[in-house]
Amino acid sequence: MSTATATSSQEEKKKAFIDGLVRSSAKALPVIADEARKALPDLQLPNRKTEAWKYTPITALLKKTFEKADNQPADLKALDVPFAQQQCAVVSNGALPAGFHVEQDGIFIGGLSEALKQHGDLVRQHLGSLSEHKTEIFAALNTLHASDVTVLIAPDGCEAEAPVYLTQAITGAYATSPRYLVIAGKNSKINVVITQASTCETGFTNSVTEAIVAENAELNICYLQQDQGLQVYQTWLSQARDSRGGVHTFTLAGQLVRNNVYVQLNGRNIESHLNGLYLTQDGMHVDNHTVVDHRQPDCMSDELYKGVLDGKSTGVFNGKVFVRPHAQKTNAFQSNRNILLSDQATVNSKPELEIYADDVKCSHGSTTGRLDEEAIFYLRSRGIGADRAMRLMLQAFGEEVLERIPFEEVKTYVHSKLETI
Repeated sequence: MSTATATSSQEEKKKAFIDGLVRSSAKALPVIADEARKALPDLQLPNRKTEAWKYTPITALLKKTFEKADNQPADLKALDVPFAQQQCAVVSNGALPAGFHVEQDGIFIGGLSEALKQHGDLVRQHLGSLSEHKTEIFAALNTLHASDVTVLIAPDGCEAEAPVYLTQAITGAYATSPRYLVIAGKNSKINVVITQASTCETGFTNSVTEAIVAENAELNICYLQQDQGLQVYQTWLSQARDSRGGVHTFTLAGQLVRNNVYVQLNGRNIESHLNGLYLTQDGMHVDNHTVVDHRQPDCMSDELYKGVLDGKSTGVFNGKVFVRPHAQKTNAFQSNRNILLSDQATVNSKPELEIYADDVKCSHGSTTGRLDEEAIFYLRSRGIGADRAMRLMLQAFGEEVLERIPFEEVKTYVHSKLETI
């Protein structure tokens, strides 16, 4: 096959993929969907020449043909979802049940129509304000294809004691576009756990989360990724002064998983924490891409991403900390560490700092290697078997990430997964 023919074939696949999603547009977001539709002709799907995607090909995605999603509720038992008794809501194939809305510890949780009835001005102010649907192809496609928006609002002064547990489920070989809008009002506190699961390996999830943290508020979002299919997750987090925010990602399954996290520090005295742990097995490809934008002085960001890779699997980390000229007194830390359990496992790691201020403390680093043979020998000399010694080492490796998150049930669950490696 000639180069020209191969290029033409690839372009046809891209067009068919995009047209398939656009044709099935649910029109849940009419205003910003019009913006995305106008921008779409100028947007291109990423390829190997796209710097931010050069280690993550999407050829497997372009080969797929997806069915039209149904509106049937997901069976949590069939999905083997943890914390099933604590689930507040199930986003099935991209949408909540029609008319669904509840209140938990003062927090509103519901679909877009009900959110507009109860919090119309707030929702209209923030929906689409962060997601770059005019410039990012997957954000644009989500905006066009989303059938609903799951909205969580913690009013000013609301401090929730328990996390809000949501399940994001795919029940077939569908292309779905879940969308979330999370708003933490002034002096509020909210923790959210989103478990992502599927019953098949041939679905595609293209998810967008917009999270807004007001002054002196605290918001933590935890993604527990157990979806077996192809996945692109995009999170935009905007923080106001004196706020604390966190995005914590645990990837336990998936053929191809791409996590994009974009953080804006828009005031003084902000803390922002990004944590990730990915456990990959044969055939998995997990890519974590982060951008932290320090826009104001006296702020702190801390990133720690760790991976345990087995079989013929691939891990990618690309993180950038951007410090603007007037963002003096910035403290920014970024680290990616990986353990390879197989000669066939691959890691591509690229932490980056882009600093335009001179009074800052910033560091970044990356390490990839094997388990410490001397440490394993020490454990074995104390009567511990080889398999148990390895698991103890891996648990200690993952514990550094787990101890940073405010979700006890998630800690216990992920710890149990480390024991089964």
